[in-house]
Amino acid sequence: MIVVERVAGSPFAPVVRVLVRSHDPDFDLPWASTAYEDVGVAVVVGERTLLCLASLVLDAVPWERPIGTDQAVARIAAIDHDRDLALLEVAGSIAESWGLAPIEIGPLPGAGDVVVLAGFTEDEPAQRQGHAVLGDVGLVRYAHSQRHLLAASIEARQPFSDGGDAVLRGGKLVGLVMQRERDEPLRGDVIAPEIIRAFLAGVARGAPPGVPALGIGFQVPTHPALRAALALEADDGGIVVTRVEHGSTCDGVLEPRDVLVAIDGVPIAGDGTVEYAGRDLRHYALLCDRTIGERVPLTVWRRGEVRELEATLRPLSALVPRVRTGPPAYLVFAGLVLQPLSRDFLRTWEDWWNNGPKEFLHAYYLGQRTAEQHEVVAITQILEDPINEGYRDFHNESIVRVDGAAPRDLRTLARRLDAATGTIVLETSTNGLIVLDAAEARAATARICAERGIASDRRLDDR
Repeated sequence: MIVVERVAGSPFAPVVRVLVRSHDPDFDLPWASTAYEDVGVAVVVGERTLLCLASLVLDAVPWERPIGTDQAVARIAAIDHDRDLALLEVAGSIAESWGLAPIEIGPLPGAGDVVVLAGFTEDEPAQRQGHAVLGDVGLVRYAHSQRHLLAASIEARQPFSDGGDAVLRGGKLVGLVMQRERDEPLRGDVIAPEIIRAFLAGVARGAPPGVPALGIGFQVPTHPALRAALALEADDGGIVVTRVEHGSTCDGVLEPRDVLVAIDGVPIAGDGTVEYAGRDLRHYALLCDRTIGERVPLTVWRRGEVRELEATLRPLSALVPRVRTGPPAYLVFAGLVLQPLSRDFLRTWEDWWNNGPKEFLHAYYLGQRTAEQHEVVAITQILEDPINEGYRDFHNESIVRVDGAAPRDLRTLARRLDAATGTIVLETSTNGLIVLDAAEARAATARICAERGIASDRRLDDR
């Protein structure tokens, strides 16, 4: 349950306190979680709606607690994990109940401008406020989604939280704090107002949540020999397409060695940048305020000719997901714990980018989705039982075939195991063979789950 709370005497009336009871998932034991309570910030943006961070309310669960007169139960009306934004809705009019009018969203201040941070303490409903100085504005990797979107850096005069402190200037909302720098309690990053406006506009139109992606690999053609091979003149701009992801915006539209010259009429400069929000930024900045499902014109230089093409904007679809949108999916079968490989699972290793299994890191950084493979199905651990004797070294590798056929994803694998009769043969990425009797494996699965208190042998994504 999510509770929003008006704080009496607050100098920033449209900024309210959010109380959330959440379950923190355990990616080593994906059927388990730890309950905790969190505090954050929401800002009134409509008669019944409030804006907050998606990461604040992602894992919210039911909560038995009394509701005071200055409190209201809220539900998630819309959530956009790419932009790390969520829209909360309460049952009655906020203006009538609390006398709070929606805040206006202002323009992004310039570097060096002073802004006000409005947040709350965790222990009591007292408003905390402070000042900060805006720094560089550009494309920043959002911690929640790993997407590079428009943001501004800030340096505060006192420590602040990463629970979505409102950033105000002149009584207007100019951002939400979405992350702090590691070991730097005075520095962080702010979601730009352009991103907030794009999210709210998309919700109003009923557009699918998320920031679209072109789904291409690219390089900037600076070397003269490369430019000559592509028949580019000295003053030609654009980026070279090096790969096109399956199922992406550009799948079936662009080809490797195409030179993408312009997006929706905005030219791409010779250094791979475009003008966006008054700044020279990477070409994908143009997608920050676009919505999934839109049609976008693309100008392409292909084999010595200019082509005017059009593509339907689609979401980013990585082989290894960068963002979690719910509790972890898993399947227990004969003691094998199977999970889709994800960034969250990789983070169970300390300094995971160095210490994670090399196969998994390769899939994370270089793996590409195909029609045949949408996920990497990993054996994350093996729960010991006589049924898996002799197979216990096959953890932290992936399943590449089930009875000779590659599983597209965990759901596909589960269907095959459920339907299997007789002998099942699982082949792993190290060429290992796991051979099991289907009936014995199912009986063992029930026994293993009962012995370890695992309520269900599976949780599968709805896709």
